[in-house]
Amino acid sequence: MTRLFSARVLLALGVVAALGGAIVHAQRTSSSAAMATAAERFLAALTPEQRQLATFTFDSPERLRWHFVPQFERNGLQVKAMTEPQRKLAHELLKTGLSDRGYTTYTQIMQLENILKAQEKGGGPTRDPEGYRFSVFGTPSAKGTWGWRVEFHHISLHFDVVNGTAISTRTWK
Repeated sequence: MTRLFSARVLLALGVVAALGGAIVHAQRTSSSAAMATAAERFLAALTPEQRQLATFTFDSPERLRWHFVPQFERNGLQVKAMTEPQRKLAHELLKTGLSDRGYTTYTQIMQLENILKAQEKGGGPTRDPEGYRFSVFGTPSAKGTWGWRVEFHHISLHFDVVNGTAISTRTWK
C-alpha cells in the first residue's frame, strides 16, 4: 500500500468519524425553520439563470441522485459560479444543517482539493474546492415539504424537510 493511498484512507476514515458525529448532533439541534429562512435568502440572492441551475421540484429524480466521488456527473449551482455574497448565503444554509464541528470539517474537506491536486500533479480526477454544488428541492418554507443538497468530492449532504420537520439527513463521505 502506498503512502499516498494510506494517507487518503486515513483521511476518509477521519472524515467519516468527524462528520458522522457532527451530522447526528445537527439533526438534534438544527431548526427546519432556520433552514427554510437560510434557503430562501440564498435563492433570493441568485440571478434567474443561477436559480434555474440550483432548483428542482421536490419530487424530481434529481433529489434521489447523489454521490461523493469526483467523477460523478452532478447538477446544481457550483460555488465557483456564485458571487461572494451568494457564497456567504450558501454557507449560512450549510451551517443550519451542521454542528460547528461539522461545518469546520466540511470547509476543511473543501480545501483538501487543493492539496490533492498538488499531490496528483494533474494525474487524478478533477480537483476544485469551488466545484461543490448546491441544490434546493421544492419551495423552502417553515411548514412545507422541501429539501436541499450540497456535494462534490469526499462529501454529499442532503436534507429533507417534510411538513416543517427535518426528517431525513443523508450523508456520504
